[in-house]
Amino acid sequence: MKRKHLKLSLTLIVFSVAFAFGFTLTPQNSSNCGLVSKSLATHEIELYSQQLHTLFPKKDLRCQVPISWVLSTDCLQAFQNYPKVRVYLGLEDESSLEPLLVIVGVDENGDDDNNGPVANLIHPCPTLCEGQNDNSDFKKAFCNAIDEGDRCDFCNGVN
Repeated sequence: MKRKHLKLSLTLIVFSVAFAFGFTLTPQNSSNCGLVSKSLATHEIELYSQQLHTLFPKKDLRCQVPISWVLSTDCLQAFQNYPKVRVYLGLEDESSLEPLLVIVGVDENGDDDNNGPVANLIHPCPTLCEGQNDNSDFKKAFCNAIDEGDRCDFCNGVN
């Protein structure tokens, strides 16, 4: 149980530090979607990996911090009538310490729609990395940003 508390604490620390240093979920360009080039996205993933390595030099701690969630397009279509969505971190219940994402629609005034659809996504990667092959350029960016000896187990097989 103590290890699960540590995992949740690490997740919250990483997100808190990221936002304290100016990381936001707001698009950095004039597009409403925040679409960026593949090279910029992989660079941003490399920076995140390097920051995790700096914050948590011990591999066993660092490798417990979630790096991604898989969102189904069916889930996202529930929010197609909203200009934006807001993502919260949450827990499934009091005994579960596996972080999940809670997604809510955001109206044109920037307010959560309390009466609209709500989605939650459990099982982040590295806990569940199903379907993510070792040839993913984004997974490579994360794994190759640090020395091979310091890589997490889910990076095994990534060149």
